[in-house]
Amino acid sequence: MTSSTPERAPAPIVFPILGLKPDVHLQVFHQAFHVHSLALKMSSEFFRKYLDSPGKVASTPPINSEFAYKWVTQIDEDGTWSLVSAETLHQTPTAKLAGSPSTHVEAFRTLLQAMYNCPIVIKSPRQLIDLAGLADYYRCLPNLSVAASASLYRSPGIMSGFPNHCLELVDVAAKLRNKILFKECLIYLVRAFHDPMYQRIRDQKLRLFAEQTHRALKSKIAEHHLSTFDVVAMHYNPNRTIESRGYADLGVSSILLAWGTKDQSRRAVLPLLFRELLKKAEPDFPAYAALLKTALQSNLKLNPSARAGEGKFEDTFLCAEISDDMLPWDVNEIAW
Repeated sequence: MTSSTPERAPAPIVFPILGLKPDVHLQVFHQAFHVHSLALKMSSEFFRKYLDSPGKVASTPPINSEFAYKWVTQIDEDGTWSLVSAETLHQTPTAKLAGSPSTHVEAFRTLLQAMYNCPIVIKSPRQLIDLAGLADYYRCLPNLSVAASASLYRSPGIMSGFPNHCLELVDVAAKLRNKILFKECLIYLVRAFHDPMYQRIRDQKLRLFAEQTHRALKSKIAEHHLSTFDVVAMHYNPNRTIESRGYADLGVSSILLAWGTKDQSRRAVLPLLFRELLKKAEPDFPAYAALLKTALQSNLKLNPSARAGEGKFEDTFLCAEISDDMLPWDVNEIAW
């Protein structure tokens, strides 16, 4: 006959600060975190406001307690959770947590790492979306924004689901005021010449910003397309030199290739057309090729291997430009 023993609680996760002992015990489901009130108050407007508020601390800690503060997990009726002072815990018996406790623990651990200015790893768009929700609740968005900027470049896994989540991520990027993430999202959202994804952005201000960006992209592409015909015209002459005939042939090729690169709506797939024309233009017609290369350049920073007009980006222009002074927030504001 065997007897079952209760599962042992995991060891507390301690966030060290040289010369300071942790004075806060945070119990996030099964996992305890030992942290510093100083660090929490410096990074989080939530903890600055509530850690010492009369409504949260009903009594002084016991004399033999090594922690001045003890906060625990409270699950609400809607399935969300939050940290509350142990003295004020009011748990609803019927409340059921949405999601896995382990997932929430890992998310909160990552948020604490950002608050302590430690490196974080973002493995998926979903993780970043959930982290932003936590950071918004605990009012430490600037810390997460800084940590996320560094993490995006060393977390290649996030790119695999990026195109499918950019509608959600653009809201996250604006909330975090993270220009790297915001610009990347905008390039994806306006990349299609026809029927771009930005039209499904819910936030009106962001949708109008994306509309302006897409309009500028279309003007840029149209200008380059017209310029290719100007180059053909400039290099054509009645003497019919070999170079002149070559440029004239490129002009004809652009029409024939447009016929062969139509989408299901019988519209020319311009990025694919430009890519095919570039193959014909290099290396003998540099002026023509230079215009095409400019239109086909990619301004994506987190996915440098992406090539407009090829593979899954064959109906995609990636050259949208968003300067820092165009961003829809005050770039000089350090707290929000």
